[in-house]
Amino acid sequence: MLWRRLFVCLGLVLAGCGYHPLYGQHGTDNASVVDELALIHIEAIPDRVGQQMYNMLRERLNPYGKPEQAKYGLSIALTETRENLFLERDETATRANLTLKASFILRRLGDGTVVVTGSSRAVSSYDILSSQFASVISQDDARERGARAISDDIRTRLALALQPHDGG
Repeated sequence: MLWRRLFVCLGLVLAGCGYHPLYGQHGTDNASVVDELALIHIEAIPDRVGQQMYNMLRERLNPYGKPEQAKYGLSIALTETRENLFLERDETATRANLTLKASFILRRLGDGTVVVTGSSRAVSSYDILSSQFASVISQDDARERGARAISDDIRTRLALALQPHDGG
């Protein structure tokens, strides 16, 4: 019984503070973050991992294809580093960390105003195996996991920056 009262009080507090879902409709014109995200033109990102991240961001931001009349431009600079972790007696590595760092800038295309800047980082571990082919596949998988994590983070941060603000 006490827990039920606490949940009701918590619901009333959240309703009174102006809490609303990030991806819901807002205001009188029913503007949503999803509509704003769909107006972002993503600039090309160099290298293979950049292509993967570009495709992941396209899926997350522009699910219906490139915007015909983009309102924003997103540029991303991506760097990759590798750190060997576990070493054998002959100093060959058996595990490594792959770190991807992305710096991004979202600009309004009409006037070039910077809407938001930021950076995101993902660390993925992988095994270095005796088979060179298996090691390359393992490293590529770590790259893809890192790119996915960064693209999810960038989407969330862009959604927060483009969230329509109600008067209340």
